Amino acid sequence: MSSFRQACNQASRDITKSILKPFFATWETNLTGSDLEKLQSFAEDPHLSKLLETIIIHDDCENLDPYATRILPTIGHPYTIWPRDETGRVISRETGIESLARILRARQLRPKTIKIRDYHICKHNLCYDPELIYAGDLVLARAPSWTSSCSVAVMAKDLIRDANVSITSFVIQHVDWPLGELPSELNTPFTLDSRVYDGRMIANSQVTSLGGPSVTEATMVLSPDYEGQETDFASLRSIELRLGQQDAADYYLEQAFYRAPTLRSLKLSVWPSYTPSLTATMVVPALAEFEICRLSTSTEQVLAMLACSRESLTRLSFRSISLDDEGLTWNELLRLFAKEFTALTSLDLFGLSQDKRGSIDFHHALDHIPQEFRAGLKFRAKAPEKRVMGMSYDGPNAAALLGILGRHGHMQTWAQIEERRARAIARESGEVVSTT
Repeated sequence: MSSFRQACNQASRDITKSILKPFFATWETNLTGSDLEKLQSFAEDPHLSKLLETIIIHDDCENLDPYATRILPTIGHPYTIWPRDETGRVISRETGIESLARILRARQLRPKTIKIRDYHICKHNLCYDPELIYAGDLVLARAPSWTSSCSVAVMAKDLIRDANVSITSFVIQHVDWPLGELPSELNTPFTLDSRVYDGRMIANSQVTSLGGPSVTEATMVLSPDYEGQETDFASLRSIELRLGQQDAADYYLEQAFYRAPTLRSLKLSVWPSYTPSLTATMVVPALAEFEICRLSTSTEQVLAMLACSRESLTRLSFRSISLDDEGLTWNELLRLFAKEFTALTSLDLFGLSQDKRGSIDFHHALDHIPQEFRAGLKFRAKAPEKRVMGMSYDGPNAAALLGILGRHGHMQTWAQIEERRARAIARESGEVVSTT
């Protein structure tokens, strides 16, 4: 009988858990005011808090955007909008990030995933109605969209430094936000980027289209078995960063190359162009994937980042990368990769340049690529001058292909590139260009 009662009690707990889990598995919060108080109360419940799997952190900007919702904002409604500085970046310390960090540090909540979202409304969407103009005063719509990536990067950094969590995957990326539902009573034709919403906007004859938002998310996947032995990025396996400023990039690269010995995949893109600062004392992981975009760097730093990856690297991507003039040329570097990184099976190269020398053109390499290498190979030409600026390849001959590109790629000077562009434009317009 005792065993029967125990089994019934366990079954009752399992049924209760299955009923409650859909309600508490995902918790959305803006980390301010009453929203933060609800999260703290939830964390203090020893039973409900165990059901949590995902925390999504965002403010109410998406609820003010007619692109994302059919319900236009109302003056006087208590929307929660994160405080921002003069550049439009969220002031992290004025949100409840520190409170959440304390909750995580105390193990009151143990989510598998944490997401931080920053939503920028297209400023044109806030000019069609008095309520929308009111919303514009709240969200600082004139702030540049790149601050979105910087905001989530800084908020995530502030959380990670104080929460004492172990991260296995970390991603900062731009998100394609879906259009809100068109009201059923409207039969107005529209295109993907052109929507008309409720009666207040229909009455305004100037309303013709709505612009999409700039949305960036930071996603952290946490180790489920973490018990405090390690911190931060010691168990990191993959990191993908799409950043808009250098200060946050420095922090995350430091974590990846100084505190993440198990890292296998690194993807980094920074806008505006970014020059990484790394030293010889870094802990170099054995990477399988290495993708960098919009960086100004040196061959010395590139090779330092890949010093332990010669046998493990399978994917290599360089996009809009400028090397300084002190080290190897791109031709020399590509030949070096062909010789030493023989496990490569995937390549993506585009916009490879050097500070003063110019940019590499792969046009002359086309005739030297064997037919058996052509499967899985794509070249990219730049209009109007038809320079072959890059290529992508998936297949077993990646290393050999790099050798061909290194031997036959042609480094064009910046003057030659401008002259070629001028000639191409002139041919299209029927003009004659003098070379003297």
